[in-house]
Amino acid sequence: MNTKRIYTEDQMHDAETVAKVLAKVPESKRGIVLMMVDAFVNGMAAQENIDTKNTETRAAGM
Repeated sequence: MNTKRIYTEDQMHDAETVAKVLAKVPESKRGIVLMMVDAFVNGMAAQENIDTKNTETRAAGM
């Protein structure tokens, strides 16, 4: 996947905030925190995908 992503200023700020918080987590616990953050972000992406498909379906009259 060679798609170049463009991030908004708000997204960059949020990423910076997450990085700062992760830096404060003890290294021995960082792995589990990263898995939790990843699961949360993937859940948000899945919900956005569901919402988009539902909107497309409604627009098509289904």
